[in-house]
Amino acid sequence: MYIIPLSFVLFLALSAPAPAAGLGFWCSEFGLFCPAPIGFVPGYVTPTPTISDGFGHTTTANSFYFATQTAATGLCQLLFSPSAVDACIGTSTQPCDIVAAPGSCSAPMIFLMFQDGLKENAGLLAANYTRNPESTYPGVALKLINTQLAVDLKAQGIVPGIGPMSSR
Repeated sequence: MYIIPLSFVLFLALSAPAPAAGLGFWCSEFGLFCPAPIGFVPGYVTPTPTISDGFGHTTTANSFYFATQTAATGLCQLLFSPSAVDACIGTSTQPCDIVAAPGSCSAPMIFLMFQDGLKENAGLLAANYTRNPESTYPGVALKLINTQLAVDLKAQGIVPGIGPMSSR
């Protein structure tokens, strides 16, 4: 049995070529010291939209209901993948529906449209990435979104990728 001296191994490790990024060699060769993935970063409408009750009272809305078009499009692209429960096929801007008449909102909401007919508020789905950033919790936000989509599909009687349950 041949034993390689530890000093030789350390010499090789320390003299290994490192790219300008610093520890890139360790990341690419050994999966060590890799930077955290950035992943999807949501964006919300600014300034935060307001809600009027129609009787002169106005309050600030929850910004998580109001994703930007850029964030909605990015999230839709992310959810158009084999790892998604239902494939996103586009976005739709609609009037705010979180307040009853005669109330109103100062901004519209953006919804993601899915191939099985599901419609989800882009901001509420994107908020999973705000609460669980990829750099800290890799993959958690996408799992939560897929769980929510599966629950909502089931509530509407749709089997992901198959269609309505009543057709069987």
